Amino acid sequence: MTEIATKNMRNGMIVGIAGAFDVGWFTRGSNRSYDSPSGTGTLIGYFNKEVIGYAVLNCMCAMCNFGHFPDDHNCRLNFVGSAESMEPEAVVRVTRDNESLKKHNVEIGIIVADNDSSAILAAREVSDQEIVKQHDKNHTSKGVVSASYKIKPSYKELTSVVMKYLNKCFNFCVSQNEGNIAAMIAVIQNIPYHAFNYHNDCGDWCGFKKNPDNYVHSTMGDGLCDERLFEALKSLFEDLASKCPQFAAACTSNQDESMNHSIVSYAPEARVYAKSPSGVTRVACAVSKKIEEKNILDVYKGLNLSPGLHTSRLMIAIDKVHLKEHFHQVIEGFCDTLPITKKKSGKNSKGDNKLENSVKKYNICCDNAHDALYDCIVLEKVGEKLEISSVDFRKTFISWTKAEENLKFSAKLGPARKKLCMLNSCTSTGMRDEMIAARVTYEIILHAYQQNELDGIIRLFGEDANAIVRVTKNETVIDKIHKYFED
Repeated sequence: MTEIATKNMRNGMIVGIAGAFDVGWFTRGSNRSYDSPSGTGTLIGYFNKEVIGYAVLNCMCAMCNFGHFPDDHNCRLNFVGSAESMEPEAVVRVTRDNESLKKHNVEIGIIVADNDSSAILAAREVSDQEIVKQHDKNHTSKGVVSASYKIKPSYKELTSVVMKYLNKCFNFCVSQNEGNIAAMIAVIQNIPYHAFNYHNDCGDWCGFKKNPDNYVHSTMGDGLCDERLFEALKSLFEDLASKCPQFAAACTSNQDESMNHSIVSYAPEARVYAKSPSGVTRVACAVSKKIEEKNILDVYKGLNLSPGLHTSRLMIAIDKVHLKEHFHQVIEGFCDTLPITKKKSGKNSKGDNKLENSVKKYNICCDNAHDALYDCIVLEKVGEKLEISSVDFRKTFISWTKAEENLKFSAKLGPARKKLCMLNSCTSTGMRDEMIAARVTYEIILHAYQQNELDGIIRLFGEDANAIVRVTKNETVIDKIHKYFED
């Protein structure tokens, strides 16, 4: 798209491009039930597979539900209407309101989408140019199955095996005649005739042409014979043939389906993240995997991430999506609430200080547990119950710079641990990590032992010139390492 855009800007002309569009939902739904509070529309270049635009539509905001005014928080309520009406609104936002398209004098001329007509009607209504719609071939294929199921109760011969066979024939017709509307119409209309053993108009692909005496259908055996079913199937496939111009290009929006799966991996449908900024952030993280632009910050402008993750995991997540520069501008550091909670509660057993256990103990409402924004509010209430002050929290504060250093150290742990694997029998993983942090290698320990045996290891692991312990002064640990070299 960049080459086309450069040429367009030079000539002052607007050119239409092809894009695949689809909408995904933050909660599970079906054709009969769409009640998701949020939806994501994505527009992806049909040929280069890059994200052209995306829109997140939210019907709810957790903070507003708690009684806050929209102007006192980062409100994510940006849509009013049903979940079904999100699709036409989303397509408008990623086409007409797409700043990237405007910047490069490009418009969407072809949209590949499912068979829902509301999206294309909305796109055409706001566009000054003609927009051609091509139906996704996979959705069209599913439509054949759906139409077959509707007439299935009236015909005993129309079994599941037969419906799969007819659907297979349809898919073959589309794939073998891609781009040839006239030929595709003819072969689709011929499907019922082939299934009922009228092979006069079949092509060379038909096995009957090669061996008429012994021919049987791959899964249906001798074929169909109910004349009433024949007429019903003729009507069904003639109707599909009349719509061939809409799917003759055999296009697919698989790239959008893939995008939806990526979004779900960041924002699982089983949990509702849409009511807080976390939902938008998770969508942005998924989109970033598809984008290869140098200035990724424009996509994430105005986003903020909930502090509910462990520091190292959070830093790794930020690093994976190449957002360290952006978050460094808005985050001073991280605070680990678990150590101070343990200290204040006086309980150190595993699981005692989990958030869900704490809310039960202090009778705190947790109806929206695992919603990132709500979890922060609950955590604040737990802190009040335990009388944890801001000063206490600052004691566990880790600056951004320190967190970056920890991340770099973690990246080196794997190879470094392999070099110390010979000490596995006499040291713990934590102790070997202390050695790595102090840059104490196996060769250095061996040299210290060869020079002064036990005293050499004690001096190496003990205090340095600044009276800071390099590794450990624990006699038991040092004795085990000494015994290992002694043996």
